[in-house]
Amino acid sequence: MDNTNKFFRGQMADEDVVTFTRKHWIALIPELIPFFLFCSFVILSLILIKQFKLPSLNEPYFQLLVMISMIGAGWLIHRFFLRVINYFLNIIIITNYRIVEIQKTLFIRDTKESLDLRKVQGVDFRQVGLIKNLLKFGELEISMGNAEVKTLPQLPNPDFFFRLINRLKNEAFNRQQRSLNASDSGIQQSSFESHFTEKPQSTSTMV
Repeated sequence: MDNTNKFFRGQMADEDVVTFTRKHWIALIPELIPFFLFCSFVILSLILIKQFKLPSLNEPYFQLLVMISMIGAGWLIHRFFLRVINYFLNIIIITNYRIVEIQKTLFIRDTKESLDLRKVQGVDFRQVGLIKNLLKFGELEISMGNAEVKTLPQLPNPDFFFRLINRLKNEAFNRQQRSLNASDSGIQQSSFESHFTEKPQSTSTMV
């Protein structure tokens, strides 16, 4: 898929988006299980409500119980959908120059972290365990020049990104070397021309 026509805030003039991704859908499981249990409880309660004799709504303690239940249900539903939206907002963008990790929430957080591909020393991916190998997700560890290690957890198809980042890293290094060689050649050519340029001789005529 061609992503060269994709743009993001902070993108450089000659920077092209190669691909982008987000965490594997397994990251949503801790949010889906409580919400599924809550929905199951609500449905089961509505089915069996006729078998129980409920107190009158005029009772103060029952009114309080109903109010607490409604607040708790609203909070659970709001929390679930907020986590799902945050999941889709957090993305990793890989360009021909860098890796940009965007961590964003709907209201509170908006951070961006950039890794220059020219400073990447090594890339490792870990896909250990039966579940990770069956569902094709794992961790990607990126080693920088200052002994810093950046970990991208729960990444889908980490082997693809392992090969992609290594290829882009080599291309960035070769591009930098060509730029340095061209700069050195220009300096040497300019020095050579200035050394062998003849100075104009001045002549005087006596009358």
